[in-house]
Amino acid sequence: MLAPPERYYEGELLDRACSDCQSFARSHGYHLSRAPGSDKGKGRIYLQCHRAGEHETRGTVRNSQSNRIGCPFRIRIRYFKNENKTRVIHEYTQHNHEASVDAYTAQIYHYCSPQEREFIRHRRCMGDQPRQALDNLMRRFPNTQLQYHDIRNEFSAAHVEETRLYGAPR
Repeated sequence: MLAPPERYYEGELLDRACSDCQSFARSHGYHLSRAPGSDKGKGRIYLQCHRAGEHETRGTVRNSQSNRIGCPFRIRIRYFKNENKTRVIHEYTQHNHEASVDAYTAQIYHYCSPQEREFIRHRRCMGDQPRQALDNLMRRFPNTQLQYHDIRNEFSAAHVEETRLYGAPR
């Protein structure tokens, strides 16, 4: 699997560099998430493969599965004040696993069309819980690729938007 290209961005563009790297990764069958130690305020973001780290058992030991297999893939994004440039730097570009999804599936993975988004928000206004909204969405759009956590994320985004527009509920 290819790593996002090392490149420069003019100015302090940490978020843009991060989203470009994550989009590149999705289109190549893996996902990147922010790693511990990232501090945008100090001009650094570390991205790691979503399969980095080890499965951590908490509480009662059960036979649960985890995608974490200790993948060493890691990228660093730094803002250099003296140059006024943001740079994507490869730290370790090898994965210890195959691609999670093929390139075509990665393009449609978790994609929410405007019609689906409108329907989800309508169901939220009608008082549905995320699980009920997903059931209704599956009936209305049988070919949707969205899952429960996508619906929850859309509910959260709608809540944030409403809070920004109308203020916090009292």
